[in-house]
Amino acid sequence: MRPDRKKSRLHLDILGLGIALVMVFPVYWLVISALRPNREIRSYDQTLWPTSITFDNFVRATEQPNFGTAIQSSLIVAVTAVVGGMIIATLAALAIGRFRFFGRKALVLIMILVQMLPPTAMLIPIYAQLNA
Repeated sequence: MRPDRKKSRLHLDILGLGIALVMVFPVYWLVISALRPNREIRSYDQTLWPTSITFDNFVRATEQPNFGTAIQSSLIVAVTAVVGGMIIATLAALAIGRFRFFGRKALVLIMILVQMLPPTAMLIPIYAQLNA
């Protein structure tokens, strides 16, 4: 590889690393916050690394009276939604990819355009509709 390409590649690598850090940081903060004691979570002085690590939050959550029922209900809803969505998406993809029908190209174009729309752009219309 030529030296000038290595230099431009280094810039891209640094940019990619920065983007990866920005994307991983919320997950890191979630895990660290779950492992912090309550007094440290509520303090105004937040640090990137907790002064002490504890699993008391997890123990307290699992000791709640309906914890097992809540987890079971959540798993049932999540698995049903995922399996149902996969079945419907598979059948729709089969129909769009296999069969030729009127409006097929327009349908694919609309699907691609909807995927390009960021979900946050829909917050105001959804809020307005729910408050109507």
